[in-house]
Amino acid sequence: MGERLPFACMNPGTVIAIVAFCWAWMAMAFEPPGADARLKAIGSTDELSLLLRRAFAADADFQTIPRPGPNDWLAAHPEPGQTFSDFKRSLSEPARFAASSALHSAPG
Repeated sequence: MGERLPFACMNPGTVIAIVAFCWAWMAMAFEPPGADARLKAIGSTDELSLLLRRAFAADADFQTIPRPGPNDWLAAHPEPGQTFSDFKRSLSEPARFAASSALHSAPG
């Protein structure tokens, strides 16, 4: 006799509840960065113009990224974060994807 799938013997409602719980748990795994982490990510602004220093200031106008909802990317895809220096360095790196002459489409 063939092997049974792990969820095959469960009530469909139970399976849905388990999936919903896991999805909600993954959404809670992301923690928005605190003030210190945000300042570290920005890095030194000493060499920037006054206008840019004001743009990067973490004052009352600055809103941090919110905790993701269950349908947000960060709920299902943990991201390590990126500093502004990392971002600038990535601009000078060659593209990671090979050029392609094909257009791929998927059913939506």
